[in-house]
Amino acid sequence: MKKIILMIFLMLAAFFLIDGKVVRMPELLDPNTLMADSDRLYIADGTTIYIYSLSDFSLQKKFGREGEGPQEFKEKIYTLGIQGEHLTVNSVSKLSFFTKGGTFVDVKRPLPQTIRFKPLKEKFTGVGLVVDVDQKTLFRTIDIYDAELKKEKEIARLEHEVQPGKGVKIFHGTLSAAVSGNTIFSSGAKHFVIHVYNEKGEKTLIIHRKYQRRKVTARDKNRLIEHLQTSPETREYYEILKPVQFAAYYPAIRELFAADGKLYALTWKSTAGETECYIFDFTGKLLDTVFLPVRSRDVVDFLPLTIHGGKLYQLVEDESREEWELHVTDI
Repeated sequence: MKKIILMIFLMLAAFFLIDGKVVRMPELLDPNTLMADSDRLYIADGTTIYIYSLSDFSLQKKFGREGEGPQEFKEKIYTLGIQGEHLTVNSVSKLSFFTKGGTFVDVKRPLPQTIRFKPLKEKFTGVGLVVDVDQKTLFRTIDIYDAELKKEKEIARLEHEVQPGKGVKIFHGTLSAAVSGNTIFSSGAKHFVIHVYNEKGEKTLIIHRKYQRRKVTARDKNRLIEHLQTSPETREYYEILKPVQFAAYYPAIRELFAADGKLYALTWKSTAGETECYIFDFTGKLLDTVFLPVRSRDVVDFLPLTIHGGKLYQLVEDESREEWELHVTDI
């Protein structure tokens, strides 16, 4: 009888561990991106990729290490994507192709300054850097690339926050892009505006809403300056980055996700630890406005997250246990 009770308890514990929205992942060290398809969850942790079953979150395979070889990655992995039957892995200076199960297929080497490739049917989108010689200004761009990673068209640009000799501008805009099938959704303006493009780079729709943007407070500025001074990525360059110039208001849109025929626009507004999210269909019709329990890594970036199948998946570190957890939330 005691064994039966124990078995029932363990089954219920496993049930609540998954359906109760938290799955422990002690094998992870410092994950930076994740994505999901119909069957699997993919997580990039440094130069290692973990593949989990999406049904029970059991670990199916892990592969990758630091190096220059075909199944090795240099420094870090920027993005993961699904193109047909292939998993795409964008790491420093190259784009690698694997089966969805993690078997190596091919590798392509893009331009060094191009990062964050995302599949666009047979093509790709990517984030690049462009110097306007006449304006003496550096821009971030969103570009379309063909199957061989040759640039076809620039569709969006935003002045880079760091301009040589001019300091750093904070919260003047957030360049974000989401892709679904052969459709690109892009935001970069201060206001609530989303531009929609087809795979040829032709603009097909503009989604815009009247929106009261969040004010940048003195506390926000102090937190951001502290971040710049202490972050491993910026602390060595802080003195070079000055002067730090803040916008009066945050941009309307912080990040975009496209999944399951819906567009999710996360904003900079939050309350009680939850982030505001506008949900549209692909025609631009507003379906809902919700607050989601999205956690931030710091004052700028979210912890790794993705949206799939009507669920929010996010990796959160339990600092007391020094262990990463997957939090699953129904939207």
